[in-house]
Amino acid sequence: MVSAWELAVKETSFGDLGNGFYLNPIYPGDYPDPTILRDGADYYLTHTPHDNKPGLIDPGHIVGEDGHRYLYFSDGHMIRLAPDGPSTVGEARKAYDGRAYPEDWLVECFCLESPKLFLRGEYFYLVSAQGGTSGPAPRRSSGILSIERNNSGPRI
Repeated sequence: MVSAWELAVKETSFGDLGNGFYLNPIYPGDYPDPTILRDGADYYLTHTPHDNKPGLIDPGHIVGEDGHRYLYFSDGHMIRLAPDGPSTVGEARKAYDGRAYPEDWLVECFCLESPKLFLRGEYFYLVSAQGGTSGPAPRRSSGILSIERNNSGPRI
């Protein structure tokens, strides 16, 4: 007998069970750092590609205190999204520089990446990885947390 999971993977490429439910993984294969954004009835999904272009496909999304949606890139920049969804308004600007760490740490690179943003109460939380995720052992990868009262910082 074939399990529901095996059937979902064999019959669809997106885990759609055909009854309004999805079975994980919704994308079989290697799609790291997924970010899902809901805008009304529409959902958008991005993930880290394997083309070594950090900052382009591993973003974070949030609705700011002004009601506009913002996209945060892995290099610490942010840009406002237009109401139509995929287009942008204005120029990208630096919103976050990451954290300095000791020079003697053995890390892959500075690699500020994968910003995820949350609004809880009056505060915006930005969580990001820094220091890379591969390279020679021992390596030091870290998670960073920044807390601000507004979406655009400044973050120090």
